[in-house]
Amino acid sequence: MPYCKIENFSCGDLVVHPNGNFYVIGNSYINFNWRQEIRVYDTCQIIKTILLPDQVANINLGQYVESLCADKDGQIFISTSGKKNIYKFDPDTELFTDLGVLPNGVEVFDFTFRNGKLICIGITFTNSYIMEIDLNDITQSKVLFSDNNGAYFAKLITIPDLNDCKESVTYITRELNNGSEIGILDFTDESFTYVCMNEGTGMASPLEFLASDPECELLFDLDRDNSSGVYPYDFRNEGIVCHTSKATSIVDKDVYLHTSAL
Repeated sequence: MPYCKIENFSCGDLVVHPNGNFYVIGNSYINFNWRQEIRVYDTCQIIKTILLPDQVANINLGQYVESLCADKDGQIFISTSGKKNIYKFDPDTELFTDLGVLPNGVEVFDFTFRNGKLICIGITFTNSYIMEIDLNDITQSKVLFSDNNGAYFAKLITIPDLNDCKESVTYITRELNNGSEIGILDFTDESFTYVCMNEGTGMASPLEFLASDPECELLFDLDRDNSSGVYPYDFRNEGIVCHTSKATSIVDKDVYLHTSAL
């Protein structure tokens, strides 16, 4: 697995874009000053740096970015600390759009997509929540689960099943007295299944954006049995960058088509 050490940069959250690049939020230390920015990486090679604005639509962006989450179209959703606004970031135009504030005033800690819906986790002064965000009208977003003991003071991620991308598993990592734990959250009955203790502070997956497509309409897997050794890029790119930083093309016979079309 590639490992990158970045000098003079304090990393926060990261997300894998559908094009395979990493978008990493953090703070850089330049000329004795800290500045907040999004860095775009191809493996460990930096492609570009995007400075975060102080304001979006004449509203202060916030103290620092809490969470990044990308959809299948490459749009990135952002939450910030100290603010309750949710933002959409377009990597192509580098423009931020303020989507507004959730109806119960939740400060969002993390996002994930699940079955085409944007899900968030966050807190108010009294409760922690998991909510389904209505991207057409954020005021119509709804509470899925709530807790007054901090159960959803946590991070979460959804990983789709490539054999049936309508099936997915959502993991949450939450703090306990003896550390943090990772488990599976069942959205049918709110049950939590313990998986392991967590040594880190968050989670990311190159598959996460697939969960933003409610229909999973069309997805080519160029190497069904993953014999090329470049999983998961075999279902996304013609050429990929592997850990040796050399371009690799996939040539195989077991092409597979995922589709929900009838």
